[in-house]
Amino acid sequence: MAPNVAAVAPLVRATGVCMLHSMLPLSDVQQLKETLESIRPVKLQNRRAHRWEHVHSPQTREFVDLAAHPVIAELTRALLGPKTYLEKCGLIQAHPGATAQRWHMDTPHLFACREHLPPHSLSVFIPLCDLDASNGPTEFQLMSHIKANLVRSSRCAATCCPAGSLVVYDPRVMHRGGANQSGADRPLVYLTLSRIWYRDTLNP
Repeated sequence: MAPNVAAVAPLVRATGVCMLHSMLPLSDVQQLKETLESIRPVKLQNRRAHRWEHVHSPQTREFVDLAAHPVIAELTRALLGPKTYLEKCGLIQAHPGATAQRWHMDTPHLFACREHLPPHSLSVFIPLCDLDASNGPTEFQLMSHIKANLVRSSRCAATCCPAGSLVVYDPRVMHRGGANQSGADRPLVYLTLSRIWYRDTLNP
């Protein structure tokens, strides 16, 4: 059943993240996994021991098609407005033995003001395997995308979910990839969609 985007978007605004289970059929997940294994990334970035980011071009058809998924496209319009683009995309591969990342936000708050501003970007994770406590699902500090909450303790949530789920979040929310204590790789596709006027120059 398709999610009610009118209900999901406010959750992302309020908590910084929302998880939608099993949005892609497993056959599509397997095909995507096999296709990405055959495509050479633009570059490889080391994100701690045994954790690699495979950076792909936003013009790559497979990622363009994912960004056009009806649920992702509708959520992007609801949270960012009608004028957006696929800014970044790729694959995060946490191999066995990968340690937990430090807590971080993907992009900072844009302006030095006290008011909480609407998001300038939206991030989407699509796990290509089931995520559970053993292979290091991404953890989020709920509501930490709001400036006033950065100095307050917050409840953490781990994104344990089946392959093909969507994890949609505000890139200003504090989060980290968990430790992969399993014996298998943990591949995760990511998309970063941004308002047409925004460019992330801190993470080229």
